[in-house]
Amino acid sequence: MDTKLPAPRPMTTQWLDKLDHVQQCYSRLAKLPQSIFGRGLSSSAYGISKLLYHAEFEGIPLDVVEQLSCLTTKLVDRGLAPESTALKLPGVPSALLPGSPKLGGFGWIPWQHHITSRHAVWGVCLFRGLARGVHDRSPPWLIVAHELLLTLMPPYMASQPPALGFLHACRDTTRFQTSACGQGLPHGPLRRMALGIAALSTAAGPLRDVSHCPLELGPWCLASPL
Repeated sequence: MDTKLPAPRPMTTQWLDKLDHVQQCYSRLAKLPQSIFGRGLSSSAYGISKLLYHAEFEGIPLDVVEQLSCLTTKLVDRGLAPESTALKLPGVPSALLPGSPKLGGFGWIPWQHHITSRHAVWGVCLFRGLARGVHDRSPPWLIVAHELLLTLMPPYMASQPPALGFLHACRDTTRFQTSACGQGLPHGPLRRMALGIAALSTAAGPLRDVSHCPLELGPWCLASPL
């Protein structure tokens, strides 16, 4: 395609703007007379929830993850606004804050796990789409992913369908050598989906098709290891 798109703003600048809105929200929440449970629930509903959509489709930089974790812990545990310089000893370890109060948490949504799970969901959708085969009526994002994987797959995997190439990348994104640059999957949607599936496999074991419409046997099985 010869279409020229405008140069995107740096990711850090975009996320700093989003983080600033969260800080403003936290400043208002800190002024309300809430318990630690109320602050945990309100920080999730009015602060972190505003970032989840962007994090799902853009990824979230590590420096933003660290800042957001510190700001949320400061509000939920100590009831302090982001700009506050008051000295107040922490009461609850940050690892205990996420989760529903019914399960022993304090209402803080486990947002990093949520983001990873969303990436895994899209990764499973990609794998199923590649396994069924790409055609003219396939969603544009699936066609683009198919072509990217064909380009990135190294010579020794050239005979394998992209579905198996993607599954191989999910096992270890750093060892998925590409013919173009000799590195792992490039940073972007494909890498995030592969990392999501890798995290899912670690937590739940190997992938299994448990849908109501199981995958049908097809050409993608020819290169499956016995």
